[in-house]
Amino acid sequence: MKRTALTYAAVALAAAVIAVAAVVVADRSADADTTLESPPPEAGWGPRHGATEHVDWDSELAFQGCCDDSVEESDYSRDGGPAFRSYLRYGDERVADGPRAETHTARWDESRFGPGDTVYYGFSVYLVSTWEPDSSEDIVFQWHTEPEDCETDKPPSAFLSVQPEGMWRLRVNSDDDPCTTADSVEKTGFDLADAAPGQWHDFVFAFRWDSTDTGVVKVWHQTDLAPGWEQVLDTTGPNTFNDAEASGYLKWGLYKPAWNDGPTDVPSRVVFHDNIAFGAGFDAVDPSG
Repeated sequence: MKRTALTYAAVALAAAVIAVAAVVVADRSADADTTLESPPPEAGWGPRHGATEHVDWDSELAFQGCCDDSVEESDYSRDGGPAFRSYLRYGDERVADGPRAETHTARWDESRFGPGDTVYYGFSVYLVSTWEPDSSEDIVFQWHTEPEDCETDKPPSAFLSVQPEGMWRLRVNSDDDPCTTADSVEKTGFDLADAAPGQWHDFVFAFRWDSTDTGVVKVWHQTDLAPGWEQVLDTTGPNTFNDAEASGYLKWGLYKPAWNDGPTDVPSRVVFHDNIAFGAGFDAVDPSG
């Protein structure tokens, strides 16, 4: 039987404050090195509980959507099923102060991350063939971050979006101040690859989470129509917040910030996610494997 978001208890978490980012185009490299040197043992390696975790409908998930069809289980998947289908329309009732149809892991302790953790993340995302360019971005994956006691709100540590010009872009937010404010967040953007619709896009992200210059982000990308991993980002620098505890978790689906202010060029969006995993190495989370 098909399961929908309303099958589960919805958790209304505060929406991220999304600011305009300064964009730095990522250097492309033919180097397909899929390793990331382990940090010292006391800093942690991989998920906080050690094992690789593969996300499915039986995982500890929660949902944010207005309607029965906001998030659904779908047989249309990367490798045979079942995948996550997210559907968002302009005018849908807002959830957590924003237009969204998302799934998240805030209840799943193993998914949590914080400064000092090094974790690989893999997933596949499909933009439907009828996907049309829009005047505003569509956020499809977030490494979300919760505010601490001295903070009122803060943006995700990172998020992946489809840009109006048709590119995948990674936005990274960071702050080494223990109490983050809207003015203290450092924002950087990296263009990754062409977000061509009508095909599965496979991603592997490797983060060494840190609010200082020791942070690392590596990204690899391929599609099911053009298999062959390409490393599209290898950068160092701050990539999260100076938090005392692991406050980060995963979110995926659709979030459309511009619809807070009015309509854009498109009235609705549909996206599919599959083979989401996090672990301590590239092969462990490879969504095509």
